[in-house]
Amino acid sequence: MQHEVLPRVSVDVGYFRRWYGNFGLTDNLALTQADFDAYCITAPADSRLPGSGANQICGLYNVSPTKFSVPAQNFVTLASNYGKQIEHWNGIDLSTNARLLRGITLQGGVSTGRTSTDNCAVVSKLPELISTATTALPLGYCQMDSPLLTQVKGLGAYTIPRLDIQLGGSFQSNPGPLVQATFNAPTALAAQSLGRPLAGNAPNAQVNLLRSNALAATPTAASAGALYGDRVNQVDLRVGKIFRFGQRRAAVNLDVYNALNSSAVLTESTAYGTFRVPQIVMVGRFLKVGAQLDF
Repeated sequence: MQHEVLPRVSVDVGYFRRWYGNFGLTDNLALTQADFDAYCITAPADSRLPGSGANQICGLYNVSPTKFSVPAQNFVTLASNYGKQIEHWNGIDLSTNARLLRGITLQGGVSTGRTSTDNCAVVSKLPELISTATTALPLGYCQMDSPLLTQVKGLGAYTIPRLDIQLGGSFQSNPGPLVQATFNAPTALAAQSLGRPLAGNAPNAQVNLLRSNALAATPTAASAGALYGDRVNQVDLRVGKIFRFGQRRAAVNLDVYNALNSSAVLTESTAYGTFRVPQIVMVGRFLKVGAQLDF
């Protein structure tokens, strides 16, 4: 929906829903649900984890040792043959566009949305989809609703009359990086619940200690936002001068990227041993000089 609220000022509101289907999967016909044993592990005690850690993570599966070396008989088919699987995205966009007098242009808006996934009916019948020789995905992660992820963006531009000096700037604020903590659970820890070592003499199984993009049933400081890093905010500026030569025009511009010199984290380590250690940060403030000739 679009509406002019004032002369030269409009507001746009949009609702979007995207849904996906025809999911595929690979079923190892050499294995059945009975060939997998369920187990739990105890997460490390760590103040950075929800509830300071030390919690039980259950719904992990490991193939029985007798079936570990059986050759695979892979069958590729539709997931709908085993149960319902969904992936939906619902979002709302709100933006405004103002073209004011004297050449002032302002634009800005907010976009927010969330993703919902659910393949519990499928993985409950095919545990091999969430279990390998060295990894284990908790069954409880099969249904996820992400928090609302919001982007805020805006820009403005103005040309000073007679002086032909152009001023412009933009601002954007995006969600921080997804926080994960992949823990190498040793076979001795798994054996406490499994009753045996991991199949194939695997030394450990990789388990994500955080339900990465899901909201916990009981919101906590760790679940209601801390599963994403600090927001990434960026301001860019431009100053330009227009030179006129008859019907020709030249412009010389000075661009300032990341004007606030933010060092926001773009990527974090996902390994528990280096949990939340920054790997990539925003490029520091830098300048660019450019020219443009119109003829």
